[in-house]
Amino acid sequence: MDATYTITASLTAGGAVSYAVNPVDHGGSSNCTATRNEADGYLFGGFSGDCSGESCELTDITGERQVIATFFLPPGVPTLSEWAILLLAGLLGLFGMRVVWNGRPRKEK
Repeated sequence: MDATYTITASLTAGGAVSYAVNPVDHGGSSNCTATRNEADGYLFGGFSGDCSGESCELTDITGERQVIATFFLPPGVPTLSEWAILLLAGLLGLFGMRVVWNGRPRKEK
């Protein structure tokens, strides 16, 4: 009886990984393809572990393998209060003023 090996995945929140073959048989012709599946609103950051980059194709499997898939939320649009802070900072800079730690603006000399 030939040995079989399991491919496991560690995931960050926001997605899943599926496999074309798992477990795989021991041997030089044993292959497994891992496919990423992003959840709504998430982006794929890449594979690591026994795979790296955008795709994951494991070949010549002769032992247990582990794949890490990273997913992330893209940066969002600034909130209204964040826009207000950016606008205030820009206006203060435009008029040659700065905010000091005590909270009072003062003119540059």
